[in-house]
Amino acid sequence: MAAFTATGGLAEVAVVRGELVVEIPAGVPFEQAAVAPGTLTTAALLLGPTGRLRAGDSVLVHSAAGGVGQALASLARLYGAGLLVGTVGSAGRAAAAEKAGYDAVVVRGDGIVDRVGELTSGRGVDLILDPQGTDWIETDLELVAAGGRIVLFGNAGGTPLASLPAAGRLFGGNAAIGGFSIRGYAAKAPWMVAEALTDVLLRLSRGELQVEPTVVDGLQHAAEAQQALADGRGEGKYAVRV
Repeated sequence: MAAFTATGGLAEVAVVRGELVVEIPAGVPFEQAAVAPGTLTTAALLLGPTGRLRAGDSVLVHSAAGGVGQALASLARLYGAGLLVGTVGSAGRAAAAEKAGYDAVVVRGDGIVDRVGELTSGRGVDLILDPQGTDWIETDLELVAAGGRIVLFGNAGGTPLASLPAAGRLFGGNAAIGGFSIRGYAAKAPWMVAEALTDVLLRLSRGELQVEPTVVDGLQHAAEAQQALADGRGEGKYAVRV
């Protein structure tokens, strides 16, 4: 069985609500099933009920080389997305994002608005998924297409969150800003988490999704892996073998 655990997952025994537990399909290795409730399920919820991805929509993902960023590229394509653009913090992380399936990878900086404008013929992006808190919200508003959606789903930089733009900015740009928390879904709509987890596990079993987690042997090494991710040295998703 696999389940989303908001806390307490790094343990020999974990206790979770029954509504969050689903069966692992035949043929899915435990290592893949272990990472599915986090990155893949997060990506499925971001693209589905939160981001409301429509067939043909263009998608821009910040921090595209990370675990969620890579999962978003794979699932967005399966869900019918059009142009996929990923942004990364440095040129050294571009290769991981390109391998994940993004059509274009842009290093975040002064030229991002012009580059995305070129890629979209000036139209902008239909769906922007941003884990950087509010640091890039003004840029997101320049990048989003009319009628587009911006979803904030984390605060990777750890800086204090700023106030959201005034309503007039959203009216004038015909843009929507939303927030995401998988813990919030787990608390108030656990069936949605279970449905998303079931979907990604089935896609793994059918070979539609590919995930290659880095396996950490033993709980004693879990802190090292977490620190690597925090320092920006880690890529993809880690699973701890107990």
